Amino acid sequence: MSISVSREQLGNIRRWFNDYTKGFQHDDAEIRQNIELKKTHTERVCREILDIAEALGLNADEQRLAEMIALLHDAGRFPQYVHYGTFRDSVAGNHALLGLDVIHEYRLLDPLDKTVREIVLRAVRYHNLIALPEGEEEPFVFYEKLIRDADKLDVWKVVLDYYCREDRTRNNAIELDLPDTPGYSNSVAEDLRKKKIVDLKHVKNMNDFKLLQMGWIFDMNFLPHWCALRNGAIFSVSAPYFRPRMHSMIFWTLCCNSCRIPNKDPRGPGISQRIIHFPFFSLNRRIAAVR
Repeated sequence: MSISVSREQLGNIRRWFNDYTKGFQHDDAEIRQNIELKKTHTERVCREILDIAEALGLNADEQRLAEMIALLHDAGRFPQYVHYGTFRDSVAGNHALLGLDVIHEYRLLDPLDKTVREIVLRAVRYHNLIALPEGEEEPFVFYEKLIRDADKLDVWKVVLDYYCREDRTRNNAIELDLPDTPGYSNSVAEDLRKKKIVDLKHVKNMNDFKLLQMGWIFDMNFLPHWCALRNGAIFSVSAPYFRPRMHSMIFWTLCCNSCRIPNKDPRGPGISQRIIHFPFFSLNRRIAAVR
């Protein structure tokens, strides 16, 4: 199927995104910081998705479509945070669906042909789901997977930089207002044991959230992204000292199944030795289960 996205069409979306995000400038320093966090995240996801698109041999029109999806994938985050003061979808609404509302409100896709419009809408709608709906067909599923990979890669970089910063103050927007309490939830450990993406409904504290982020490894779809994980390129953000341990844990521990998550007692030696004590996520080392 031939994809047609012109330079002008992509340029219009770029200009719209810059103008749109300027509209969320705020006097409150915390709001301003977190709006900027999502703006720069979007810009980096654009670079990530173009890197993978080029590595996969996509032509110029297909690369422009990929970048357009990246520009729009988090459009709902901006009104979400300004209106609710959190990025937690369970509190502030599904940001992917909010993004669709923004796209429709501004009629951003009207100049595009029907197939391209549908690709963008599906990719934005599904980018934050625990799994893609069954029965998705090409070319839709390709772009849905592309944005999911690019999004995860940048979020990993953001949280690694945040978690490894020794002088950081807590950012509740990044931490989704979760308590930083000891232990982890049995249901989170069970999801990982089954090599599944952790269901956000199971997340009760920051340890759970960090384990959820680790579990994204089970939903990486393209070989260049696996290569980036294996060679440690994702983990060179701000803590070179930790890099060998970080990529070793993520790639080898989870991917190669050396992580033994106990079936019965979450306080057993398996998870405490192989996950909790890794410096990558600085998990709270008191191994009491979260009930």
